[in-house]
Amino acid sequence: KAAMNLRAMTRAMYRRDRDRVSTIYREAELEDAEHPYRAQLLPLLEQPDRALALLREQSADPALQGPLRQNVIANWAVHFGDVDLAFTALQRGYVESRTGIATVNFWMPNYSALRQDPRFKQILRDMGLASYWRRSGNWGDFARPVGKDDFEIVA
Repeated sequence: KAAMNLRAMTRAMYRRDRDRVSTIYREAELEDAEHPYRAQLLPLLEQPDRALALLREQSADPALQGPLRQNVIANWAVHFGDVDLAFTALQRGYVESRTGIATVNFWMPNYSALRQDPRFKQILRDMGLASYWRRSGNWGDFARPVGKDDFEIVA
């Protein structure tokens, strides 16, 4: 149920439906292990500057460097309009942690703005995905090769 709530929340984030985002986040049964800052964030949902300050602190916290936590921080950063923080969180959570976690979240609607930024392609390169796609020829629905050494994001 928590995963479904998170998917519904990311769709609401993409639609910029702040009321729905707040409702889902308040009512969702979320794991504290993935959302240890939830109690602090809840009262700040209508205060983007304060929420972002908290998210920046949490993103830098050595105890919160795992990909799931950093992905949640990236989601909220995008929601509140801080693309730089979102990329910092994705870099920490997916590239620096080297956990090999699934990247399905990268293709969620709320990350569409990130996919247009050159830093997104760099994260995919740093994770080894671009090399894997090129070696396997399995580019899927989200990317395709461009020339011998480059690729483009298509979704």
